[in-house]
Amino acid sequence: MKRLLCLCIAMAMLLSLATAEVRSYCGRRQGRAQVPFEVVFIETETNVLRIFFTVPLDPRTVSAQSILINGETLPEGSSIRFNRPGRLIECVLAEALAEEAVISLADIRSFNGMALKNAEISGIRQNMRWFRRAPHGKKQDWSKD
Repeated sequence: MKRLLCLCIAMAMLLSLATAEVRSYCGRRQGRAQVPFEVVFIETETNVLRIFFTVPLDPRTVSAQSILINGETLPEGSSIRFNRPGRLIECVLAEALAEEAVISLADIRSFNGMALKNAEISGIRQNMRWFRRAPHGKKQDWSKD
């Protein structure tokens, strides 16, 4: 009787896993949670631009043409890397950022197909950190010292 009960439970678990919308991504399983796909944090260093997102992005939608700095694609010789969970883009730029830049992200999608919400961020400078929201709910950037 116990074996039959264990078999029924195992079958029910397998059936529920087969019907759930779960995808394998970079070795991790990602469900279809409806969290907005947004940029939450940008960090710049000398010739390095890091962009953090709320949910994992689809790396197939990211290229040098989808990341624009002041309306222009990434300079030739720049490279793009992703972290394993897929929530970070790191661009090693061939040229330094201008005094103040506007970062635009075009046609980038999350792994579950959502379009990026805040696709243009202005006021980005060399050696700074930009957060989507400051602790009190206001947009603010905190430059590095």
